[in-house]
Amino acid sequence: MKSLIFLLVTLLYSCSINAEVISSSFGFSVNIPATWTPYTLDEIKNNPDFIDMDNVEGLSAELFNKVKPMILSGQVELFFMPDSSSGFSDNVNVIKQPGKVPGNKGEIESTCKSLPGQLSSMFKRPMKMYKCEVRNIGNIASFYVEFDGAIVGTRSMMYQIPKSNNVYLAVTATVKDSRSVEMGEEFDTVMKTFELN
Repeated sequence: MKSLIFLLVTLLYSCSINAEVISSSFGFSVNIPATWTPYTLDEIKNNPDFIDMDNVEGLSAELFNKVKPMILSGQVELFFMPDSSSGFSDNVNVIKQPGKVPGNKGEIESTCKSLPGQLSSMFKRPMKMYKCEVRNIGNIASFYVEFDGAIVGTRSMMYQIPKSNNVYLAVTATVKDSRSVEMGEEFDTVMKTFELN
């Protein structure tokens, strides 16, 4: 489980008969398959050795140095997807962020137009955006964006879900490009079970 968690820009998997309900300290619940491995805030704080924080392949030192303390302090919840290949492990991370989710048509258009440049500047390489739109999570309008992942050869799919007027949850799945269609469908299925508490 090396370079899998560090993608802030970065929940969950398809529901199955063996689904497990996860209640997060961030104030949401969601059904994940029994094959997923959740690392909640308490588990990360109490067991930092579960995650190899000294051997990160493909992630810039600058981004790693920003993300590592957040992970180790429990500011990020993680869900690891089953994956038998070596190297990067497909994952979902959840972060509570201050700010507002783009809501009206003008905000959405402006954000979608500027986001590829912002991502390219952040990751120091050209970044492609595949989707940028509003999606409903239950009766909540959320902002959805799909783009090249922070690590070359990955794709990120992020929902920004308003929790209050000035706080939102960023729920980001980052998967290998070769699994992006399959994992994207599973991620969307799981997100249909997402509920704010």
